[in-house]
Order: sequence, then structure tokens, then C-alpha cells
Amino acid sequence: MSQPMRCRAILAGLLLLGGIVFFTGDGWGLPSRAVDPYVFGSAERAWSGAEIVEKGGASWLPDPNRPADAASGPALDRERMVEVNQTDKQKAKIIRQYRLYSAQPDEMVTFMSLAGMRGGSFDPRMYQYGGLWIYPVGGLLKAASIAGLVTVKPDLNYYLDRPEEFGRFYRVARVYSGLWGLVGVWATFALVRRFSERLIVPATAAVCFILLPIVVNGTHEAKPHLAGAVLVMLAALAGARYVESGTRRWMLLTGALCGMASGMVLSAAVAFLVIPLMVVLRPMWWGERVRVAAVAGAVGVAVYCLTNPYVPINLVRKPAVVRANLGALGQAKAIVGQTSDIGALPNARRLIVEGGSMVGGVFGVTGILLLMFNRAWWREHARERVALILLGAPAAVVLVQFVWLAGGKPGEFGRFAVLPDVVLMMIGVGMVGSLRVGREWPAAMMASLVMLVGFQGLSYWAGFWEDGTRLAVARRLAELKARGARTIAMPAEPAPYCLPPVDVTSWRMLLLPADGQTPEGAETPDVIVRAVDELGRGGDVAGTPYRRIYYGGAWPWVKTRISWADKPFELLIRRELVGEGTP
Repeated sequence: MSQPMRCRAILAGLLLLGGIVFFTGDGWGLPSRAVDPYVFGSAERAWSGAEIVEKGGASWLPDPNRPADAASGPALDRERMVEVNQTDKQKAKIIRQYRLYSAQPDEMVTFMSLAGMRGGSFDPRMYQYGGLWIYPVGGLLKAASIAGLVTVKPDLNYYLDRPEEFGRFYRVARVYSGLWGLVGVWATFALVRRFSERLIVPATAAVCFILLPIVVNGTHEAKPHLAGAVLVMLAALAGARYVESGTRRWMLLTGALCGMASGMVLSAAVAFLVIPLMVVLRPMWWGERVRVAAVAGAVGVAVYCLTNPYVPINLVRKPAVVRANLGALGQAKAIVGQTSDIGALPNARRLIVEGGSMVGGVFGVTGILLLMFNRAWWREHARERVALILLGAPAAVVLVQFVWLAGGKPGEFGRFAVLPDVVLMMIGVGMVGSLRVGREWPAAMMASLVMLVGFQGLSYWAGFWEDGTRLAVARRLAELKARGARTIAMPAEPAPYCLPPVDVTSWRMLLLPADGQTPEGAETPDVIVRAVDELGRGGDVAGTPYRRIYYGGAWPWVKTRISWADKPFELLIRRELVGEGTP
């Protein structure tokens, strides 16, 4: 078999494997009326969509002057405990979230944006997610509607009565993420092939990409971060081709891909670093370099504006809308929130190892350290050097930002390191493949790398298949209520991602202060529920009336910090309510 035929056969197998991993288990955490017995105490007491709207639960109305994902209603006082379900309107709002939201806190914002595109307006009003994410999701929903796979109608009551129908929207958007995952498989294979002529090395890197925890997580969430990282990889690959050939085609394509990366998600604007780097790496006069950089940059800006037309429009007509969108990005919980006292460097290190696996977090970092002191390699490997610089520079900028902001951040913050995670993995595979042991026993060494990545990645995949923690906690909370528990507290406003379904109509639900602690002198809730990133040690909590109990995921001995699927929960329960012989 010829080399091109072998490449095509290997890629076909890799894409098949990627499709199996990326497009299975994507039905996790979707809204469903199956939780009605928990949300209302019994299925017979469940409110209809019309009742939810009548009681004030349909306050989700598009505002053209406000970001699509901005919180509605007045801000709550987070200096004290606040009861959040005193009125029917408050209860209806919480119930609406259990009927429409998924178990991932940010997936809903895409549909909030699309819901505002009625009456002739196509302004997504959410510019941190680019038009290359929002508009194709809307197009896929329209195509799925024509095919009879989903029902699209401007009737909120319809979906409040049939949350499973709305759940299909999430699956369509997750398919879009999975498709970009497949593009990432090809990009990984093509990039690593520049570092090794032996097909086993790029094939191993592509398998590791498929099984990488951050990639498994990204392909199962309706979010654009993985797609943005893949476009940065494609921009680096096109830039490397331009450095080698100097042709106009690769110069224009590099600029277009940089614009597409920014147009997918604003954080992927680091792709534009590829343009000045590629003109510096290619030998030519400085005047020519300036011209090429200007043309490629202009193409990138044009592509960004084409995919996000309302950004330049509103910069001129409504600059306050653009400022409000950027302000909303700065208030994102995953960016500004803190859930621990772990410092920036230790937290960044553990999240990099979590998302990039041992191959990226250990071997990849080791490879970088070795390259830093190997001047001979940089002189003798011009082709590899170009690709490494064009891909590594944007990843390094993202990594510096990630480490700078990582102090105390929750596990979900790890998704912002998707680009450095992938690049570190590729460097790790390339380093092992270049070592003597990797050359003499390539199959054994490459299989070992796949196993190291696969153990962590498959634990994430299992979580998406299982995703049963929330229902297990819901059953426990219903038992506690039957034993006399009446007050439940939580550190975030009730929603399916942070609070398992509970009887909204009869529990007294208290929102803890911003620090997540019960204020001194305040009433002691019967139960406190927290979503956590990993399991801790249970038992009586000294100095309090509580016993701590943890509910873990499908594989409780494996941490899946970044994922919201099968999320672990911590329960603090008053001891007298726990029951004899109950853990």
C-alpha cells in the first residue's frame, strides 16, 4: 500500500474512532419532565407551562440593549442568606430553569441568543461567543427542524410543557462541537506529521487527541472553546505552509482562519499572533513582510466582521451594547469565581494535568524544557521549528493568561486551557517518539501513551454515559424531607447544574452569602448542598450540627474536575436527620 493510501486509511479509522467517542453520551444532563416528582413533590402536582407563565416564570424576554446572557431581575443581596422561593413568581422562575436548562451552566446562553433573533433582527447580543458559533447552531436547528428531528416554534409554553423537545436543541448544538472535534483529529494528525515521518507518531497523537479529557469534555458540551482552539491549530498549519511556499493562497487562508478563530469565540483571537510570526519566519524584505502581514491581517478582520457583523455595526451605532457584552464576559463565574484557596500556580498545574492528561502535563512540559536548552535541534529542524513556533506562541499566551487567573478557580475553569492542553499533548507524543526507546519499540511506547491518556479521558466519557449523581442526591433529599427537613441552602441560585431537583414548592430554599458560609447568628439550614469538583472525607463536622456526606460519580476513584456531567455533590445534613446506620 502506498504512503498516501496508508494515510487515508489511518485517517478514516481515526475519524471513525473520534465519531464513536464524540457523538455518544451526548444526551447527558438534558431537561426532562422525569424530574417532576422531585421538583413538585409528586408528578400530579406538577405545573403546566401555562401555569409557570401565569405565575411569572416566563420573564426571559429579549432586550436589544442588553447582552443575551445577562441576568434578569434585580441582583440579590449576597451579604446575608436570602430566601429565593418565597413567592410564586420566584418558584416559577426556578421551575422554568429545571424545564429548560441543561446540567451545564453555560449551554443555555446560545439559545438565549437565538431566541432574540426574531422580528428581523439577527444580532446575537453575545459577542464573546462569535457568529461562527451562534449562526451555524441556528442553521443546524433549522435543518434538523426540516428533517423532523426537532420542533422549532416561538412558543415558550410548548417547551415548558415538553422539556424533552427543548433538550433536542442541546443535542444538535453538541453535534456541532463534535464535528469540530473531528476537524481537530485531522489537524492534530497533520501537525504532528511535520515532526515525524513515521505514521505511528501522528496517529498516536490523533488518538490521544480523541481521548484527551479536555477534548472529550469539549465535544460533549454546546460551547465554542474547542472549536476555537481547533481553528487556531488550522491557522498555525496554514501559516507553516506559507512559510515554506510563500504562495498567496496560504497567506490568505492563514488570515481567514485567524478571523474564523476569533469569529468562533473571542478568546481565540490569539490566532492573530500567527500572522506576524509567519512573515518573520519566512526570508524576505521587510517591506514585503509588512505588506503580507497587512493583507493577511485585513483578511482576518474582514472574516471576523463577516461572521460577526453586529460588532462593527454596534461599535458605530450602539457602542454601549458592545461594552455591556465585554462587561458580561468579565463577570463570568468560571473566570472570576473562586471555590478554594488553592494558589494560581498549583491550581493551574493540576487543571493542566487534568485536561491534558499525564502525557501533556508531564511529558509535554518535559519536552518543552528539553527544547529550551537544545540549540542544535532548533538549528537542524527548520520545518519542525516553524510549526512549533506558530502553534506554540498562541498556546503560550493562553497558558500565561490561564496561570495568571487560575488562583482558587473551580474545575470548569480548565476548559480555557484547551489549546495549551492539546499542544502539550502533541509535544509529549513527539518527544517520546523521538527518544531512542520510542524509535526501537514504537508500538509499545505509543500504546503506553494512549493508555495514559485513555484512562483519564474514558473516565470523562463514562461520566457522560452515566450522569446519575444528581438523581441520587435528589432521592436522598426527598428522604430527608420525609424525615422532617424543611430548609435547604445552596451557594448558587437554584438551577439543574448546581442543585439536584428538589421540591421547589415546599422546601424553604436559602441562598448562602457570596463566601458560601452560614453567617454567624443566622438560622441553621437543615441541609446544605454544594456541587464540588472532587470527593472529600465525610463524617461529622466539628463545631457544627452537621454530618458531611459526598455523592460521587460513575468512577468515584477518578477525578473529572472540569466536567459537569455526573458531578460530585457535598451534603451537610443535620445529624438528627441523617438516621441511624445511614452514612
